[in-house]
Amino acid sequence: MCIRARDKTFVLCPLPRTSPASLSTGLALIAALGGQPLILDPARHDRLVATISHLPYLLSAALIQVAAQVGETDDRVWQVAASGFRDMSRLAGSDPAMMLDILLTNAPAVRAALAALRTQLEQMDAWLAADDEAALRLALHAVQAQRHASVRQPRRAAPAVETA
Repeated sequence: MCIRARDKTFVLCPLPRTSPASLSTGLALIAALGGQPLILDPARHDRLVATISHLPYLLSAALIQVAAQVGETDDRVWQVAASGFRDMSRLAGSDPAMMLDILLTNAPAVRAALAALRTQLEQMDAWLAADDEAALRLALHAVQAQRHASVRQPRRAAPAVETA
């Protein structure tokens, strides 16, 4: 059993051409590592990872670009950048060749995630423009609660198969 893999979720996305023997081999490997298998439809997997992996990378890359634009006229931006910036920009340090391949391979799902993000950002911008402190406060408290709930959520043993 691999300590780093123990209780981690391993997603398998079998295709119609995937043989039962191949799927069994994948499940056996995951079990040997101490992981938790999760079998997902490929389209569902792509939608989920676009949201929780690929979108955060693009956010991180965009944040670096915005800070660099500010830095063109005021290089103190890098001096005042602290832990929040460091935490939010970490993913921008990922290998561009790998991320480019991932983004282009999953472009439709990534674009849908970007559209959902734009909607959220436009709403926040509207609240700021309207000086709607109450709406912004309510939204920020809601996302804080969602964040805390998602972090506290224990990893559960995944069922053998998940569908749509």
